[in-house]
Amino acid sequence: MKLGLLAVVMIFLGTGLQCAVAQESADDLEVIVVSGRQPGPPLWRVTHGENTLWIFPVVSVVPRDIEWDDTRVKEILADSEEVIGSPGVSLGVSKGLLFNPVNWVRGPKLLKRLSRNPDNKTLQEVLPSELYQRYVALQQKYFPSRDDIDTLRPAFAIGTLSKPIFDAEKLTGPKDIERHVGKLIKKQKSLRQTEVEVEEKMEGNFAELSARIEKLVESLPKDSEIGCFDTQLNLYEHRLDDMKRVANAWAAGHAAGIERYSTLGELEDPCTKLLLSSSEGGYMEKLIEESSRRWLDAAEKALANNRNTFAMLSMVRITGAMSLVDKLAAKGYTVHAPR
Repeated sequence: MKLGLLAVVMIFLGTGLQCAVAQESADDLEVIVVSGRQPGPPLWRVTHGENTLWIFPVVSVVPRDIEWDDTRVKEILADSEEVIGSPGVSLGVSKGLLFNPVNWVRGPKLLKRLSRNPDNKTLQEVLPSELYQRYVALQQKYFPSRDDIDTLRPAFAIGTLSKPIFDAEKLTGPKDIERHVGKLIKKQKSLRQTEVEVEEKMEGNFAELSARIEKLVESLPKDSEIGCFDTQLNLYEHRLDDMKRVANAWAAGHAAGIERYSTLGELEDPCTKLLLSSSEGGYMEKLIEESSRRWLDAAEKALANNRNTFAMLSMVRITGAMSLVDKLAAKGYTVHAPR
C-alpha cells in the first residue's frame, strides 16, 4: 500500500518495515520454508448474484525459492472483464525536478543527512541500553559486517534489517509476485484496468520539497520511533517462525494459516502510529480514506456489471480492522473465504 508522502518516508526508512505479527504462540518446532513448485495462494471471492470479484491475497513475506502454480490466476484473468488496481497513492513530481541531474546529487545528500541522528550520535547513544544490546545480538547473527547501520537514526536503521535477515531465512517480500501477476494481466489485452490510486502531486522546487520532507522526519516523535524499533526488533527476534508459517501457508494455498498467523498493518502498530503522528499524518489518513473509497466504489460497480472481476489486496485489506472485504460484506455482498 502506497501512501503519498508516506511512500517517500518509507523509501527513506528503507522500505523494510514488516507488519506481520502472530496472533497466538505456535509450536516450538523449527519451521522449514518451502521451496520448489507450490500450488500458490488461496483466493477470496465476493459475489453478487452470478457476478464474482476474485481477490488475490498479498502477504508481507513469501518463500524465496518457490515457483507457484499460476494456472488458476491465468484462467480467472482469461474469464474476467476487468481488473481493479490496488488501493494506494501514486507519488508524482515535476519532470524537471525528477530529471534534473543536479538533483541526482542533492537527493542522496539529503537522504544521508536526514538518516543520521542529531549531532551524529550512534544507535548506542540514542537507544536504551537493553534495546541496543538486543540489536547487537541480531547484528552478530545476521549481518556482522554491517557496522554502518549503527550510524543511522532508529527509524532509518530498522528499515535496513529485513533483507539480510530474510535472505538468511530464505524469505522475501511480495514484489516479485506482484510483478508476475502484473505481467499476466498485461497479456490479457481485452481486460479493462480500473486504477483506484489517488494521485499525489508534490508541487514545488527541490528546496521546498526538501524542507517539507525534512519537517516530516523531524516531527517523528522520539519515543514512538524507539517504540517502532523495539517492535520490529521483537518481530525478528521472536516471530520469524510465524512469518515463515504465513509464507508457507500462502505458497501452499492454506487460507487458515494466513489468517491465523498474520495481522498486517494494524492501526495500533507502533510503526504505523509513528508515521501517522508525523507532520503529514492527518493528510496521510485522508489519502488512505479516499483511496479506500475509490476501491469500494469500483468493486461495487464491477459486482453490478461484470460476471468476473480480478483484484489484488494485501491481507490488511482482506481481514482485520482495515478490511475492505468486510465493508463489502456489511453492504450485503456475500464473501466466500477460502478454507
